[in-house]
Amino acid sequence: MVQIKGTDDLIVQVVQSVNKYQHSVAGAPDTEYVIQSASGTDWNPTISISANSKVLVNIMLSTSTSSADPFQLFKFQRSIDGGAWANVDTGSANGSRTPVFAGYRIRAENNYGQLPLNLCYLHDPAQGSDCTVAYRLISRQGAGTTRISYFNYSTANDDEVGTYLSTCIMQEIRS
Repeated sequence: MVQIKGTDDLIVQVVQSVNKYQHSVAGAPDTEYVIQSASGTDWNPTISISANSKVLVNIMLSTSTSSADPFQLFKFQRSIDGGAWANVDTGSANGSRTPVFAGYRIRAENNYGQLPLNLCYLHDPAQGSDCTVAYRLISRQGAGTTRISYFNYSTANDDEVGTYLSTCIMQEIRS
């Protein structure tokens, strides 16, 4: 165990999930897609924690878009002990803007736009007993027409680009 200096908090465990699955979605506007870890399999990094622990979640998602200039919105969700999925948190409502966890817009020049999206959040499942928490990211394409989003690779297929991976590192923190 690692004690955080000056506190009684302990890092009890660290769990990593690596996702190398290369896939794309042709996203119709406002349609949501769960990030996949294999064909037809949702990427749901999971950690089992003790009662009253928190989870520091760090996600690095390798994503790119077609050259059609879309923007992507992301929901960050959790499921406790196999229960229903719910948003961990979102931005505040503001006009007609969609409250989500994160988003970006990138112009992919000549199909080379690759973005490592980094998310970090201290999640308190507020459980009074031991539990298992699974996380997932939901991608939502926000352009006015269908656009393509790529995960763990770029649309270009030449020696100027590569294939990528995404990671989720979860740390159980006990007070």
